[in-house]
Amino acid sequence: RDPEMSRGLGDVYKRQEFDRRLREVDYGILNGLYTIEREEVYPDFKKCYEDPKIPFPEGESLHQVALRFIDAVKDICSRCSYRAVGISSHGHAITSLIEEVFGYQVQRVENCDYVHITYDPVKDKFEGVELPPEREIFKAIIPNY
Repeated sequence: RDPEMSRGLGDVYKRQEFDRRLREVDYGILNGLYTIEREEVYPDFKKCYEDPKIPFPEGESLHQVALRFIDAVKDICSRCSYRAVGISSHGHAITSLIEEVFGYQVQRVENCDYVHITYDPVKDKFEGVELPPEREIFKAIIPNY
């Protein structure tokens, strides 16, 4: 879980742990900048969104984000005996996971959105995703997993 996103959960969950792989995207030199500032610093920054394998300058690619997130989910589920596991993270990181695993292009998932992702550790397979009703899936592309 991301400690900033999970504050205030109290005793709702029996076990909480921090996993660095669930952090937000590392935008490199573009971290913390508004869109107009990003355009000034790195005019081609939109290419990093269009092609998930292109990293942000001095940062990571959305593909790298998805792979570390997938690894974290699989690891957490393999160590857990619960039927359901709650994971808290940032919207863009979750969006990257959904696009990589399910092959969907989605309207960006916002921080604090509730997204239900089904992963079966026995089959080692992501089986489904449910987004909030106000989030649209723009098109299906070829799934990677």
